[in-house]
Amino acid sequence: MWQGTGPFEALTHATFNVVSVVTTTGYASEDYTAWGAMAVVAFFYLTFVGGCSGSTSGGMKIFRFQVAAILLRNQLRYLIHASGVFPNRYNGQPLTDEITRGVVAFSFFFFLTIAALALALSMMGLDIVTALSGLPLRWPTSARDSATPSARPATSPPCPMPPNGCCALACYWVGWRS
Repeated sequence: MWQGTGPFEALTHATFNVVSVVTTTGYASEDYTAWGAMAVVAFFYLTFVGGCSGSTSGGMKIFRFQVAAILLRNQLRYLIHASGVFPNRYNGQPLTDEITRGVVAFSFFFFLTIAALALALSMMGLDIVTALSGLPLRWPTSARDSATPSARPATSPPCPMPPNGCCALACYWVGWRS
């Protein structure tokens, strides 16, 4: 990423790509797979975060991660102080059992469906990275390429996704977006 670019330009590309991945807009200003394995893994994890509550971005939403962190912190406190009383609070308000159950159930269901979809895609002959990421096309190198996959240059590799895999991904995305 730093080769041939200044620090400000590199920071601009990194920020744009992180925001694009977190909000699942699908744009990319550079091929961030060329930034190394750590960047690819970081971007993979960032796809799960999503935007804030009420936004149309994909992912689990930041609120659920904040509630999970509160639950984890209090659980660790219980391990140290077994008789302690630690109320679960978010922004100064108590977290009800209904909210806590909803966050835990949604998180479990979210990761269960990702695991089931990855298993189904791997049974169709895809490698584990493609099955988990759901990104059979080459990584976009410009906003134009990411917005219209059909506008890929003729030199790009063909899509390895079988037709059944495309149908499975489409059903998954439509189901989670509705």
